[in-house]
Amino acid sequence: MKIPGRLVATKANYVDHSDSDLDVSDIEAASHTASPPPRKRARGSKQPAQKKAPAKKAAYSSRGKGKQRDLSLLPTMPMDIVFEILSSLPPKDLISVSRTTKSFREMLLSRQATTIWKNALEAADAPECPDDCSEPQWAALLFELPCNNCGNRNALLIDFALRRRLCKPCKRNHLVAALMYIRDYPTVDKEMFEYLPFTNAGGRVHTRHTTKYYWTADVDGMKEKWDKYKEDIANEVSDAQDKFAAFKEERKTFIEGVMDHANMCMKWKRDSANSLVQARTERRERRSLELYNRLTGLGHEEADISASLTFNDLDKTTPITDKNWVRLGTDLENRIHQNRAVRLRRERNAVICSRMQIVDTYLLTPHLNTLPARECPYQPSLYDICEFPQLTELINAPNEAAFTAQNVLDVKDEVITSIPDWIKARKEELRSLLPSDDAHDPSVDRLSLVTSVFDCASDEGICHQRCTLISWDAVGAHHCTSIKLVPSASFSMHRTWSCKTNIVYDTKSSSAVKCFVLLAGLDPHTATSSDLDRKDMRFMCRTCTPSYYWKHGQQVYGRQVYNWYEAIDHACVSHSMGGNPVDIKDWEVLPEKDRAMVNELEAKELDRRDTFRWACSHCTGDQSESLKVYNTVAAHLRTSHNVTDPQESIDVFLYPGLKGSGHHRAPAVLAIERP
Repeated sequence: MKIPGRLVATKANYVDHSDSDLDVSDIEAASHTASPPPRKRARGSKQPAQKKAPAKKAAYSSRGKGKQRDLSLLPTMPMDIVFEILSSLPPKDLISVSRTTKSFREMLLSRQATTIWKNALEAADAPECPDDCSEPQWAALLFELPCNNCGNRNALLIDFALRRRLCKPCKRNHLVAALMYIRDYPTVDKEMFEYLPFTNAGGRVHTRHTTKYYWTADVDGMKEKWDKYKEDIANEVSDAQDKFAAFKEERKTFIEGVMDHANMCMKWKRDSANSLVQARTERRERRSLELYNRLTGLGHEEADISASLTFNDLDKTTPITDKNWVRLGTDLENRIHQNRAVRLRRERNAVICSRMQIVDTYLLTPHLNTLPARECPYQPSLYDICEFPQLTELINAPNEAAFTAQNVLDVKDEVITSIPDWIKARKEELRSLLPSDDAHDPSVDRLSLVTSVFDCASDEGICHQRCTLISWDAVGAHHCTSIKLVPSASFSMHRTWSCKTNIVYDTKSSSAVKCFVLLAGLDPHTATSSDLDRKDMRFMCRTCTPSYYWKHGQQVYGRQVYNWYEAIDHACVSHSMGGNPVDIKDWEVLPEKDRAMVNELEAKELDRRDTFRWACSHCTGDQSESLKVYNTVAAHLRTSHNVTDPQESIDVFLYPGLKGSGHHRAPAVLAIERP
């Protein structure tokens, strides 16, 4: 019940009308017939004032304008009628009414109003009021949020043992453990704390639940009484010992009652919270059932409905009507259409993935197991195999179509026979990406040149091996994920399925490679990666100024030294922003006199033989998922193939097409004297 702020009634207005038959209608009639006194006119000059245009009424001035109610005569009604009206209010409203005027306060805090408070608390299913607390105080503790100590409105929790609602700052400042209090007051008797109410909920985060905390005001008050009893005993006051013993027995009984009542209140709190949760759950279930019935009636499937309903949809308390369903139903159906599209894509991907797994098991893996390990990287991947005409129609058939191992075995020989043609077509496609070159020697395959540099433009979420692809050795072996990686159903859940690897010509990297080929004294029209590897030259960037580098636990001032592959990455990443070409003038060859020192520095860095990129040339089948370090492969060659002195690129090889390709290491730093 909300009482208007204009309600003003004094104690003199509160009279007993127990014999009167005045009711609420009489009060309302009296309030509306009473006319206000005439407004006084301000004295002004005798000159006629200019007529002003009438002020335009606000558009909203008539909104909510109705018959104004006036409850100022409510206190003048007979007490039994007033009590009957107030007895229908919940405890929180009773507290609000008691704070409107003095007359209401005296009325509701009188003994005659005790029944009103008891009935209100009982109707609210509140715990029983303790003996040492009045019903209004108990109602205020249970149903008001402000902190009992400072008035902060964020005191959400009640400490029933202390009979206080406290905010966290007040708990931190006014709760004290016995040991902390004794530390400040060493003369305090530790036994005193046995007769004080306590709580295990401290005001700090890292507090033990077994520690007892006491309200400082309670402790100070008890200390004063305790010291008085001790003083009387010391002064040999008559019956002082008996009075002290009786006091302790009384306090012991009181504390036991307080703690028992606090436990009962905590149980009530837990039960109330569980009841609220249960009621909320049941309300959500009813609303969910109603939404399901409406949406399934419109032809939607339960899986799509379940994926579309949110917590807010089910937690609303507004009843669903035909009127608000127009807006609510439209919003839900839009979400259902989106989720249905995702579900259909997911189901479609699951079908395609299961078919691709059959292709891998009965076609690709058996085929790779017949080939030397060095040839496997250049074979079509699982994705590419599934794009072959013999398989693509079967794999992309409707979900209901049958797809078995026999379907794959029927076209296996035909697919394997067409693989060389696929490799040839892929080379032609890559050659078509290269720019025209009139100086090119027709007898040299341009794909084998180190200046033929490509890049993978596939989505970064698909390509896990994005790197600079130099010549056919790298680009031919590049597969965005793995040559045999089996996809998952959720991989492309939010987009259509695609297996295509998008290779483009890398103009910037190609120009950088050409610079280093010229610095090495080679011909860009004939040089290959092997030629640069045999030269094994080191380069330094003139654009980068000498700086400090952290090397092996100490700072070194100098310039970084790169091999040809590292130099390409540095030039393209650090100094070719915005598509600017690499200039040969920005680089220089490491002087031969410093080469021995650089070799010693590079020996301290991670050697490429310590990377997991090596495979055995004598084994068959794909080894991309089981690459080892060089020494492990060498041990395998000795035990399995009787090769005691393995030769690189003959017995053991770096697996091509991988990120870094074994050329990367931390650049050495050539120390120079600081100017």
